[in-house]
Amino acid sequence: MRRSNLIPENRNCFGPNYPTEYPGEMVKVLGLSYTDRVLDVGGGHNPLPVARVILERDLSDGAHRDGQAIRYSDSACLIQGDVQSLPFADHAFDFVYCAHVLEHVNDPAEACRELMRVATRGFIETPRAWTEYVAGHPSHQWLVDLIDGVLVFTRKPFLEWPFDQIVLAKAQIDPDFYQKALVTYRNLTCVQLLWDDTFTFRVTRLPDGIEYSYGDPLTASRAHFVFACNLLLARAPLPNVLVHAKEAFLKVKDPKYAKLVELVETLLDNKVLARPKNKADLISLGIQP
Repeated sequence: MRRSNLIPENRNCFGPNYPTEYPGEMVKVLGLSYTDRVLDVGGGHNPLPVARVILERDLSDGAHRDGQAIRYSDSACLIQGDVQSLPFADHAFDFVYCAHVLEHVNDPAEACRELMRVATRGFIETPRAWTEYVAGHPSHQWLVDLIDGVLVFTRKPFLEWPFDQIVLAKAQIDPDFYQKALVTYRNLTCVQLLWDDTFTFRVTRLPDGIEYSYGDPLTASRAHFVFACNLLLARAPLPNVLVHAKEAFLKVKDPKYAKLVELVETLLDNKVLARPKNKADLISLGIQP
């Protein structure tokens, strides 16, 4: 048994020309071909082109992927399933690709064991822990880092982001900033682990017991609501705001969530209407962020 972290932790292993058509160019970077038995876990809306099988837990509302629809080629087989209990035999695949999935799950330890069980090697990518404080997502339950070659999961200790979504919103409206955050310096914003045979992981708990759980509807709806408010005030694209405003209302039929949905839909229809600039503006409209 051997663990191989082929990606240095202190630099972008793909260099300054990190693939912009992600994950399409990753096929070349990872040295994969259509002859390999490749499983893509969680790639329903943006799958790895060479994947023979695409496993996706959510085939409907897309709350974990910002409402994006499932998209895959006729050459791939789409299966509904959970990374924590993969419906495949041991070593059924040559390679398993798992990008931006493990931060969402309830049990990352079981998910990691399953990835190693079904494939002989693979690639894992997650947001780095620090990005959750300045960008994050309502459905993320874990802060993830790669420390001395160990994939470390720490339960997210907050519901409302300390620095709102200021970095995420800027990436959504500024192409140059997006290029820096998710292309040129992707190694700084994302954990990247290429493993062979096996890898080491650790799941930690916070001593005070404060843990975020997306499985609680009240918590999840509040998170989507706060997320939508943050994006709205940071001037992110309104369609992105609307997805999360609607998700908050769908989970819990709270009147203030309905007001936020109505406000964003009005802003989309009425290009003249002034967009709220701060939390005081939202409060004046009956929306308490």
